[in-house]
Amino acid sequence: MKLSSLQKKQIVTAIRHAENKTSGEIRVHLSYSKNEEVSVSHAQAQFEKLKMHLTKDRNGILLYINPVMRKFALYGDVGIHTKLSPDYWENLKNSLRTKIQETNLVSGIMLAVEELGHQLKDHFPFEKQDQNELKDDVSESE
Repeated sequence: MKLSSLQKKQIVTAIRHAENKTSGEIRVHLSYSKNEEVSVSHAQAQFEKLKMHLTKDRNGILLYINPVMRKFALYGDVGIHTKLSPDYWENLKNSLRTKIQETNLVSGIMLAVEELGHQLKDHFPFEKQDQNELKDDVSESE
């Protein structure tokens, strides 16, 4: 079940809206593999492939989703981990699981991006000189 161009545009709009309030960077990656066990290590590898670790404040978050398997993983850079506890990540994962797995997938992704944006805003507020350091597109792999 691949997302349509319109659905990806809706997600990009959500990313841009979330990033307007923070210096943090949010990316969404969709993997369509039927044989992949979605894990944090997959998310980390994609995070590095997308060069998300090169942001000035190391404050990027990747939402890695396999729509085929309806599974996901989150990976945040070191700057974020200095601000947020392991408990925060566990609670966020549980909250996002409901949004992604139990609602319309695209709506769930958009809600997840919105939640990530709120958290980033609290710890990495937008400042006048901030620039968008990463593409806001939805990346994909088979």
